[in-house]
Formats: sequence, C-alpha cells, structure tokens
Amino acid sequence: MEHNRNMNNNMKIIALILVSALVIRIPENVFAKTHPAEASLSSSMKENDKICNFTVKSVTEFETFDAVVTVLEHDKTKACVEIIKNDDPNRCFMLEFGTRTYDDKGTPHVFEHAVTNGSKKYPSRSLTQAIYSGSYLTYGNASTGDRNTVYPIATLSERQLLKFADYYTDMCFEPLILENEDIFKTEASRYMLSDEAAPIELNGTIYSEMRGRYTASRMAVRKAMGLAKPGCAASYESGGIPEDILKLTYEEVRDYHEKYYHPSNCTAYLYGDIRDTKSFLTLLDGYFGAYDGKEIKREETKKQAAGFFEKKYEYPAPADSPADGRSSIVYAMDLGQLSDEELRLLYAIRAYCDRDTSVLNLRLGAMYPAASFSVKVDTDETGSVLYITADYMNENDSKIFRDTIDRIFNDIAKRGLSTKDIDNFRRQMRLENVLAREGANTQVSMLLGVSSMRSSGRGPLFYMNMIDGYSDMRDFDNDLIKNFVKDHMTSPARSALATVVPRPGLLEENEKKLREDLAKKKAGMTKEEIRELVRETKRITESATDDPTKYLEMINVITPADLPDTLQQYVTSDRTDRAKTRKIGVYTKNAGINSTQLFLDASGLPQEDLCYMSLFADLVNGRFVPAGDLSGSELAQRVNEVMPQGEDISFTVSSTGDEYTPYLTASFMCEPCDNSDAFELLHAQLFESDFSDTERIAAGIEAIRNTIRRSVNAHPENLMRYLTLAADGAAYYEYTHYIEYYDFLAEVLKKIEKDPKSVSDKLSRMGQYVNNRNGAVLGYVLSPESKKDYLEKANAFFDELENCDRAAVKYDLPKYRYPLAVITNRQTVYNAIGTGDVGELGMKKDLPVNALALSIIAEGYIRPQARDRYGAYGYSFRYDDSSQILFTADDPNTKETMEIFDGIGNAWGDLTRDMKKSALDAQIVAMYAKETVRSGDIALARALVNDIVAGERADHEARRLQKLKKITVNDLRKLDDAMDRFSQNGRIVTIGSPLLINRNSNYYAEVIRPFE
Repeated sequence: MEHNRNMNNNMKIIALILVSALVIRIPENVFAKTHPAEASLSSSMKENDKICNFTVKSVTEFETFDAVVTVLEHDKTKACVEIIKNDDPNRCFMLEFGTRTYDDKGTPHVFEHAVTNGSKKYPSRSLTQAIYSGSYLTYGNASTGDRNTVYPIATLSERQLLKFADYYTDMCFEPLILENEDIFKTEASRYMLSDEAAPIELNGTIYSEMRGRYTASRMAVRKAMGLAKPGCAASYESGGIPEDILKLTYEEVRDYHEKYYHPSNCTAYLYGDIRDTKSFLTLLDGYFGAYDGKEIKREETKKQAAGFFEKKYEYPAPADSPADGRSSIVYAMDLGQLSDEELRLLYAIRAYCDRDTSVLNLRLGAMYPAASFSVKVDTDETGSVLYITADYMNENDSKIFRDTIDRIFNDIAKRGLSTKDIDNFRRQMRLENVLAREGANTQVSMLLGVSSMRSSGRGPLFYMNMIDGYSDMRDFDNDLIKNFVKDHMTSPARSALATVVPRPGLLEENEKKLREDLAKKKAGMTKEEIRELVRETKRITESATDDPTKYLEMINVITPADLPDTLQQYVTSDRTDRAKTRKIGVYTKNAGINSTQLFLDASGLPQEDLCYMSLFADLVNGRFVPAGDLSGSELAQRVNEVMPQGEDISFTVSSTGDEYTPYLTASFMCEPCDNSDAFELLHAQLFESDFSDTERIAAGIEAIRNTIRRSVNAHPENLMRYLTLAADGAAYYEYTHYIEYYDFLAEVLKKIEKDPKSVSDKLSRMGQYVNNRNGAVLGYVLSPESKKDYLEKANAFFDELENCDRAAVKYDLPKYRYPLAVITNRQTVYNAIGTGDVGELGMKKDLPVNALALSIIAEGYIRPQARDRYGAYGYSFRYDDSSQILFTADDPNTKETMEIFDGIGNAWGDLTRDMKKSALDAQIVAMYAKETVRSGDIALARALVNDIVAGERADHEARRLQKLKKITVNDLRKLDDAMDRFSQNGRIVTIGSPLLINRNSNYYAEVIRPFE
C-alpha cells in the first residue's frame, strides 16, 4: 500500500531509455459489447433526480478531462457519490473516508493496510494481492494522507470494475481485522521469536516501511507545521513514526473503524466510460443502506497566538556520515481562513513559485546552488499554511533562508511579477491542462486531488474548478497577486522555522538501545512465555498467507478469450538521409503540440571522457552554465517560454541486439509556432555553452551529487537494476550516472581547484564531439499537417551540424563482485536478485514467458515469504527481453531474504507442478491489463519512438500480446532448470542500512559506501 506524501526535486534525474522497453498500445473499444444499449444514466441525470435511494445534487462539466460530473447524495446516510464520466476506457472506482490524524502512531495508515487483508464476504488475507497480480486490473492501491484515506482501483472493463467495487466496499465496511488481531500484529508491529535461543525481533509491515521512509525532510515539514499551527493534522505523521507505531493498540484500531468508516463519512468516486451507472449505485446503496445517518465530529485546531517560532531538531544519521550540507529547513506561514477564490489564487501562486524559473527558485538557487527547494500548501477547515522546504542546507542557513523569502514576497507585494513571467506561467499551465490525460493512470492522480481538497473542507467541485481555471489563468492577475501577497504573505500572523540536522552516530545509539531493550524484555520472560512467543510467531506468520483462489474466481470475470487482438496503431515513417541522419516520425491527431526526441551519436568517445559527457549533459540540463548570449537564469526563463514543459538533456544508451550506442539525448515538447525557437535554443545549449565559470560549475557539481544521493535513497531499485544486470547497456548507464560517476565528480571538484582551465576545456570539447549529424536520430510526434513545417525547422538545425564518421568502441568498465552491498543512509534495505542475460540461464529471450514467470514467483513466493513472514514492506520485479530482477523494498532483513532468494528454484517447481489453467489464465489477464493500460497519444507515440530507436519493430507490442495469450502451463514448467540457475547464479545486491548490512557483512563479496 502507498503512503501518500509530497515529493519535489529541484533538478531532475533524466530517465534511461530502457533497453528494449516494452510499451503497449491500448486496445480499441475495449469490451464495448458488454455495455447495455441505453444511454449513460450519468449524462442524462439532472439536479434533484432520484435514483437508487440517491438524490442528484449537481451536474457540471469538467473541461480538462472532457467529463460530465454528477454529484449524488445517499438519502439515508448522506454518503456522497461523484461520477466523473468521459470516454476513458481505463475506468476507476474509489472510496474515500475522512480520517484526520491526531498523533504519530500511524493509526490511519495501519488501518489502511489492515483493510486490505480481507473482508467478511471475501475472507482471504491474500485476496487483495491476488487481485493485483491475477485479475484484469490496471491500477490497485490504497493511500493515507493527513485527513483522508482512499482506496482506488482501475480496470479496462466496466464489468470487472463492478466486481472490484463490491470487494473494495466490503473490505472497507466489513474488514476481517475487526475479528482478527493477528492482522494488526502483522501490519503494525509485533515481537517475533523464531526459536527459544534466538533474540527477540521487532517486525511489522508499516514499522518497516516508515523506518525506511521517515526522512529528515519529512520530519522538518511535520515539525514546521507543528510550530506554525499546533495540533493541525499536518503536524502529525499520518504514516506513523516508527517508535510511536509501537505504542498503537489493537483496541485503538478497532475504535478507529467504528469512528470513521461509516457511510456518512464516505465519498465514492466513479470515473471513465461508465454506462451502467445504476448497477454501481445499487451496489453502494446495498452497503450504505445498512447504516443509519451519523454525525462525524472532527476536532478543530485551536486558534493560536500570533508570533514567529523557531526550533532545531536532530535526525538519526549513521556514525560515519557527514552532517555538513545535509540539513532540511522548512519555513511555514499560517495564512488563516481563505475564501474559495483566495485559495485558488494561493494554489496558483504556489504552482508559480515551485517552478524552476520563478523569482523564488532563481534567487534561492543562486544563493544555494547545491540545495533543492519545494513550495507547498496545506489547507483545512481552519485555514491554510504555505511552506517552503529546502534540503541539503547547512544548519546555520536558516535565518538567511527565511529573510530571503520574506524579501522576495515583499518585492512581489510592491512590484508584482513581470508581464513575461505571468504570460509564460499561463502558457505552462495551459499546456499542462492539454497534457492532463497523457499518463497511464492520470485519473487516479486526479481523483486524489479531488478527494484531498474535499477532505480539507472544500466542496466536491473545488479541485475540478481550480484545474479548469488553469486553462486561461483568469485568477493569475498581477494586481490580484500583489494584493494577496501583501495581505497574507508579507506579515503572516503566525510563522515558523524548523531546522532538522542529521546527528552522526545517533542511528547507532538508537539501534543499540533498541537491542538492549529487546534483550531486557526477553531476560524478563519466563520459559513458558518464551515458548508461547515462539508459537505465536509461527502462528501469525503462517496465518498471514492463505489460498485466495475461491474468492478470486468470484471476482474475476475476464478470461484470455475476452482479450481483444486489435490494438490502436500509429502511422509511422522512418528514413535515413544521405548524411546518415535518421528521422523517425509518429503521427497523432493532436495538432496543438509537437514532440521532439533528439539522439546525437557519441560512439567512439574515449572511456576517460564518458563521465565528462554525462557531466556536460547534467550541467547543460540544469542550466548551470550560460549558453549563447543568455545567462543561466535568462536561459532557464527562455527555455520555459519556448518549451513550457521544459526539456530533458541526458547521456544515455540504446541497444540493437547486442550492440550498444551511447547517445547525448534531448527531448522537449512545444507548440508548433515555437519549433524554430526551440531548435535554435537547443543548438545554443549544446554547442554554445560557456564553461569558463568553474566556480559555478563546482556549485553545479555539488547539486548533481546531492541529486544522485537523493535519487538512490528515494529509489534504490533503479540503481539495483543497473548493478544486477550484466548487459553492457546497464553497465554504461550505471558507470555514467551512479557510483563511478559520483566518485568522478569528486575528482573533478579537486581538479577545478588545481587546474580549472583543463575542466572548462574538456567540457567544451564534449559539446563539439556531438556536433555531428552522422548517426544522429530525430524522433518526432505530431499531426500529419504539421510535418512539412516541422521538418523544415528540424532540417535547419541539422544543416548547421558537422558530418563525421564515428566507429563504436568497447569499454573496459569496472566490475563488481557479488553478492554486493551498497551502504546508504536508509534505515531499511532493498534486496535484489537479477540477471542481465537470461540466455545464461538457458532461457530464450522470450519476454511474455519470462515476464509471466517473474510475476508468478514474485506473487506466489516472494510476497508470502519476504512480506508476510519477515515483514518487508514491499516486493516487485522488472524485466525486458534479456534481463530480469526481483527485489524487496524497505526490508528489515538481509540474511533471511538471501535465504528466500536461494529457494526460488524449489518454489518455482512447487508453484507450477500443479498449476491449473484457470490460475495461469488469471496471470495472463493481469499482465495483459498492465501492458495495455492507456496513456495519452503523445506519451505512447514518444515511447514508440524509443522502441524503434532501440531496434524494435513498430508492431512488436501486438506480437508480444498475441504470444502472451498463448502461453501454457507446459511453457512455464520448461523453466524449472532456468529458475534453479537463476536462484543459484543470479547477481544479488543489497542497498541501504549500514546496520543491517554490517550484521550480515560476511555474506557479501563486496561492501561499499559510495555516496558519502
């Protein structure tokens, strides 16, 4: 399950064009035949209509998502239903409950997890995970915020969604945890004793999760909110602070359900191409009607005295980690009660300030180039708080940080923003609205926004009206901005400054105390109490996993025979001109946006220059250096004027068979009228950047190093993928973006001090090296009528480039010894086993079969062992044609997980020996759904360009899906030997806690700590 938290990075880590990435097009007219013939009820309903014991309260249009929004109220309980109807076949159902946080025990988070452990009608603790891995589902999750808990689930079939809705509603109102305390102990925390001689351990899914995710930055936000607005929901950790989770009791969780999980505190959401609305309303009335109406009392935050409040806090860090430049600072302003119009304006101001090119970010970035900043708003019935977060700061920076922000807001109150700033921001927001439906599960993000604002005391349509308002930004007027900032942000009645400073060694101190307390607890137990804890440990572990087949069959309604063969296809062109420049076009109906993906061939680059090319890309991408006649800040502003969504420039690789080509890549989207300016600006950045200011370059390098650390700590699974995969493409990318690159940057900083000109000259040569159209690839996505004009502009760009033949070279990249451990500052670990060459295992490069096998072993073996038995928070897998990796996330174990990996071969035999066709069919349907989930035309077309560059045929997705549908149990059983070899020879990598890694250090062939 997901704990919902805001994240922001000032500088982006550019995504790798994955080797043979699999992106599938959406099936056309999916299951249209299953809809009743009559017109949709939601589009025909009008205010005050009565249907299924609901009354229609309003019917409005939601332009951004091309939807009609119908709000209904349950007559008996006042439960709400929002139907957001459009033509999206990726339909979604979601339940929301207002669940305000009052302490740091994580009660709403624990209950969110507990709810998914089965229900009265579907009494299987393993059913939720079985649904996620074995049904026609495109998205399934639950998440906890400060004021609400939501349960979204999505699918491409309306019939299937109705079944999912029944299960989700039953598990929320009739969860098994009300009768089964073991669920609480598994999900929250429990003492474990594997045998009488073993030490007592603390375990629990959420306890493990929050140990890994309660960061210094997260702590700083909570502390600042507590100072600015004591007692508000955002001042508490809704996910739970690990030591406080241990204080939560089963009785408190049961009482929590009684208080909050009631129809009177519930909103149900339906999204997408829903035709049979009546069936969903009948289902919900069946659950809601069993209750009487209830008043849900919410404790209000008491009004606080005015003033400014400041405090520093310590965060536990490992003994050998540095503290300088690692503090998090949050400046929070309590703006008090705001009207709907004022709040919409505040959110627009926040969105502007959070942009890289805002006055706030440009000035703070110039002062603290190695730091990252974010601007957020927290709002509830009692008022709104604006808060600005700065990470990677020094603890003594807090006063200057606050004073600078105050001066910026005072300047805005007096002079406002420039006309250019306002016009550019309006364009950015307008383009964002155009692209709002481009993601695979954008409806879930939209529903989370709707529910968040609703739980904060605003009406059911507030979020939608705000998003629609971004289309023309009427509220973003300079006079309104100046007046609002002057009235609310220049002298807030109450404000606060929280600084969280890492204290090296405190992590070990806390762990030592915990171990002592656990040893003391065991020493005080009688022999019978010890034996009872051993028995309880075994019982709870075994009861966490059961056979959900019976109930899964009750829910699943889609079989492989139902899956369509017809996929939406795109018209493409692929030509190479005389200068050996390849141009790949994919054509869509969207005439308002052109997409450009440029690949400049860097073949033949000497190995000692690989990391310099990556540094060149990062410095140019982060606008750390001037280009042409534009300074860094002018450049950033100009990029966002011409390319409102910004651009990405990176050094990456692509593959064709066993050949790997390093590319400097650049991608952007713009309106057709801006193509010429966009190419000119890109030319200036790539070939006219000035690297003479080595002081600025050094600051940029510090920022890049911070970004790498932050990326590895937030998403260890990405680094694990590259470390476990033996294929050269992954080795290239790891070498130029992670461990070796991080060390290289430190060496460049030393070189700048001794010989700055050599660094400037080297970086300048990188741009000249890729100033070459020979071997370049241009991928473009546009409407056919835009092609002629676009290619004229693109050809003008290429005409200015040189034409040189380059030969590929082989690199002798560093090799690690496995099992490998990489120490970071996380308090938990990620464990992985993977291979970059499935041929070594005796497997064909047969993506559907191999991918299906990974899914089966992850769900049927890794989950019940690593998560249910040993308390890991999560588990997952990744794959492509030639590689595969299984990993656990926020895992409190190393040794135990390695033993699990060692048993993969035997487990595979057990899972497939007696596998029934119905079980296989469920897995096939599930994988088909996830691979065909809809993205917008532009996103899918851009992915198709990447596939073609990587050597795929344009129809490869359709061919793979056809092969997926034909897989038999026999095909899987043929993998017995391969799975044995995978278990024994797969590369094992652990990333995370020094305490957990050192506890099992003898297991690893190599232990490194690269990011400190």
